Amino acid sequence: MYYFAYGSNMDQAQMTERCPGAVLVGNAILRGYRLAFTIFSKKRNCGCADIVISSEDQVHGLLYRVTTKEREALDRFEGHPIHYKQIPVTVDTPMGEVSAFSYEVV
Repeated sequence: MYYFAYGSNMDQAQMTERCPGAVLVGNAILRGYRLAFTIFSKKRNCGCADIVISSEDQVHGLLYRVTTKEREALDRFEGHPIHYKQIPVTVDTPMGEVSAFSYEVV
């Protein structure tokens, strides 16, 4: 399955730590959304990235291929379903449109 990463999960070192077997597929664009910082992290003392529906905008990110086990690890790190929830997305890549999952703030 594919995971669309934006924000701090675009940091490959962080993704490798969280999901060692994740395979970076490449750049991807999520159309119809914009990047926003809608919540504050006391742990990191900063805003947390979110994607918000916005028909005129797009979010640039990275596409990863992940296993079910890695998806479960991402759920834990993202605080699914309390802080972030999984959503299905379709992203544009150099190989065409790809169905993936991503996270948005609850």
